[in-house]
Amino acid sequence: MKSKNTTRSMTGFGKGCSKSDKCSCYCEIKSVNHRYLEINTKMSDEFARLELDIKKIAKSQIARGAVYINISFVYEEGMDLKINDQLFKKLLKVEKDIESKHGITQSLNIHYILSYPGVVRQARPNVSSAEKKKLIIEALKNALNSLMVSRNREGEALRKDLSVRLSKIEKNLQIVDSIEKAREEALSKKMQREAVRVQQAQSAVSLPALASVNEEVVRLKTHLKTIRKLINKGGVLGRELDFLAQEMNRETNTISAKALSSKTACFVVQIKAEIEKIREQSLNIE
Repeated sequence: MKSKNTTRSMTGFGKGCSKSDKCSCYCEIKSVNHRYLEINTKMSDEFARLELDIKKIAKSQIARGAVYINISFVYEEGMDLKINDQLFKKLLKVEKDIESKHGITQSLNIHYILSYPGVVRQARPNVSSAEKKKLIIEALKNALNSLMVSRNREGEALRKDLSVRLSKIEKNLQIVDSIEKAREEALSKKMQREAVRVQQAQSAVSLPALASVNEEVVRLKTHLKTIRKLINKGGVLGRELDFLAQEMNRETNTISAKALSSKTACFVVQIKAEIEKIREQSLNIE
């Protein structure tokens, strides 16, 4: 069920069930964001020895996130009745003590003791450890399949959202590039005219270098292409996406500092806002 070509969310929920003629095993799994993979199990102590096997199976499907696995059994009730002897004796002693202490001579009514919750119950069928293990593994795998469907579905929504944000950044970056090139060209021409005027006055002159954001724009475009490839390829990409978002933010800050036109500022702000949203989404992606 694990797909390498899918962008997966770390958030999801899945449940599975397995049954025999004697009992049913139910497994529920929920996962949330986490920097690493952390698997927690909740089940009866009699299954503690299976914890390593359960975690190994979960790790084969999940690479990152905090995962909570809950396993429970429901047994088919048999026709035979079973008495909780320990509880019955305690209740019997309490009743006799009360009769003795308060001088009650009324004869003992066994019916009231037997009707006390937990004293009489239907006998649980005998299920072997091997059969229980088989049921647990089957229910676990079913729940994991359900969980992966949930994580893949949300991951696809995240992928679409990231794609929209990348397009917005590309659009604003193109505008910034055009504004800065036009401003650089205008300033260059102005400086050349000034240089000619000064030369005509027979004075030595050297033209100062104009700051250019071309390198930062090129690197930003490269990062955008890399992110698109990542989200279309799928798999485990959350950490790499977070790193690229940080690099994009650094390049954008440099563009802001080197900008020649005041018009650039508002578009840089929009780019930074989208980068921040991409970084936030990277925390939700496996």
